Amino acid sequence: PRYLVTWDVRVVLRFLAAWHPPASLSLKQLTLKTLALVAITSSDRAQTLESIDVEHSEITHLGIFFPIYSLLKCSKRNRPVRVVKCVRFETPSLDVSDYVVAYLQKTLRFRVRAVARGLPKPRQLFLSYSTGKPLRRGSISGYILEVMSLAGIDVSCFKAHSARGGAPSYQAS
Repeated sequence: PRYLVTWDVRVVLRFLAAWHPPASLSLKQLTLKTLALVAITSSDRAQTLESIDVEHSEITHLGIFFPIYSLLKCSKRNRPVRVVKCVRFETPSLDVSDYVVAYLQKTLRFRVRAVARGLPKPRQLFLSYSTGKPLRRGSISGYILEVMSLAGIDVSCFKAHSARGGAPSYQAS
């Protein structure tokens, strides 16, 4: 393994809980919080988060589910479709489903504007808060690092990929 220790996910969650309610957040804050919550609750790679398609999402009482139909680094033939599962936290200020819905409402203008310009509607969940274009893997990793840094995590020691290991350790505790 790359890391002998992991950062404390509770530090980031406490930081994110302060950014509440979603209606009071700027688009940048809402993007960062939603992306961080999805990354923490799903424990997936940035490539997988990049592939989340809003057209195939399902919200239930357990959380929000995104089937991934595109090929990923870990995809194999004749295997069931990969599903990104974002489990709900009990705390309303950390409810991933509520924040995804609020994020989709706030980014609807970018999606509508693309169609008005004759472009296809962006189907990816995460869009740039400045341009409205779909986020690529590198930007997703950068945004996760930004949240970690804002929360006080030493990002010189940890990379965005470390969120994959930190999340399950928190959920198990």
